[in-house]
Amino acid sequence: MEGMTLATRLKARMDEVGMSQAELARRLGLAQPTIAKLVSGASQRTSHLHRIARELSTTPAYLIGETEDPSEGAVPLPTLETVLEQFGQVFVPLLDLSELVGGTSTTATPRFEPFRRERIEPMIRGRFDQVFAFEMQGDVMETGSRCRTRYTSLPFRA
Repeated sequence: MEGMTLATRLKARMDEVGMSQAELARRLGLAQPTIAKLVSGASQRTSHLHRIARELSTTPAYLIGETEDPSEGAVPLPTLETVLEQFGQVFVPLLDLSELVGGTSTTATPRFEPFRRERIEPMIRGRFDQVFAFEMQGDVMETGSRCRTRYTSLPFRA
């Protein structure tokens, strides 16, 4: 890989991690032509080099040819769980019971929503893997009034 240009290394690294120009641009909040100019060699410099390197799990030094090892010194992207932890949140499966009550469905498909850890921790004794929340919206049969959406966290035993 000696003597490779930024364009060549950028293209090779994108291929290695399986990322298109459009996806890289989307992740960085840039226009796709900005990435295309770098990959084609039409542009040799960018103020976004550090961000590009991070998204490609490498270093700016590798992309500009100062080092031959793309992983040497690379800082991995944080996981979703790490980011949630930093903001004091946890993902909880949320079931929409409206699908079950008065509907034709017999199962509720969960979607995962972030909840503030401090809000649900007292109810679950620290077992976040044994928690779900539910949501229900619809008409109340006795009064004919409309229910509002409500979230409730409940511990359960597997």
